[in-house]
Amino acid sequence: MSANIQKIFVAGGGAWGTTVANLLAEKGLKVSIWAREGWLTRHIAEHNDNPKYLPGVSLHQNLHAAHSISEGMHNAGLIIYAIPAQSLRGVVQQTQPYLQEEVILLNLAKGIEEGTGLRCSEIVQQETNGVHPIAALSGPNIAYEIARKIPSKTVVSCNNYRYLGILRDLFSTPHLKVYENPDLVGTELGGALKNIVAIMGGIGDGLGFGVNTKAAIITRGLREMIKVGTMMGANPDTFFGLSGIGDLMATCLSPHSRNRTLGENLGRGMALEEAEAALNGRVAEGIRTAKALYEVKGELNLEMPIVDQLYRVLYTGLAPSEGYLAIWNPGEAHELN
Repeated sequence: MSANIQKIFVAGGGAWGTTVANLLAEKGLKVSIWAREGWLTRHIAEHNDNPKYLPGVSLHQNLHAAHSISEGMHNAGLIIYAIPAQSLRGVVQQTQPYLQEEVILLNLAKGIEEGTGLRCSEIVQQETNGVHPIAALSGPNIAYEIARKIPSKTVVSCNNYRYLGILRDLFSTPHLKVYENPDLVGTELGGALKNIVAIMGGIGDGLGFGVNTKAAIITRGLREMIKVGTMMGANPDTFFGLSGIGDLMATCLSPHSRNRTLGENLGRGMALEEAEAALNGRVAEGIRTAKALYEVKGELNLEMPIVDQLYRVLYTGLAPSEGYLAIWNPGEAHELN
């Protein structure tokens, strides 16, 4: 293990970033967390909790709130980015001047960058000149549950296989089982693409449809994920694991899922702006990922009914009920068998 891995910096004070930071602090590691909201960093420092994103969870005393990126990154051997995909590039640029030579970079976000179609690790690689090991942690990881030590499993992937065992052991706890997967592309795409399916599944919930309907959406959504993932260089087998179907099911079914909840509110008649506001500052990555994927799907020459209809709902004003029911159009039966 790297000599400096005992010091870890988490950039981002959302629910998942705070949960991961606290998990590592509980293991006796020196962990600093920095939130983009200055008041939240100060609150964590003073009260050892995160009332906005992780209410009801007491944070470990080992968790230090860093009031600046430079402070948090000092002597850190692992930098964890817990920043939504569309804001990730800017934060990585802020951290770049303080990166030491032998530092590992790990991403927690699950999205695709709008305008470029890049995965989060590709964004990190671009902004750090590709000289550092880059990893991702992804799976059926609802922060609400992991923060409360409900048994869970997840996957770690890295562009350098030599670090897989180190990262697996680092994040493993009696309550969180971590598996290695060398397929960084598939691990990241599974986490990003399932958010699109979860929003559509949530729309069905809001419209009052049942389990049969949700099961069909999950199944057809998985098929679209495998099709686009394979075209983008992923191992299709990855989508049958925790970072694929596992994350897909958790996000489509959990009442704590931001993307499913947003979809449900759309199905109940909320405008997109209202549905986003109802998340109280939490980000539903699937909104922008749907647009990013729609922008690049033409190059892939793929038929993706769920992506197409969700894009129309989110960006062209199509009624959620019309977009949802269009997926079941008999003219697309070859896509729905």
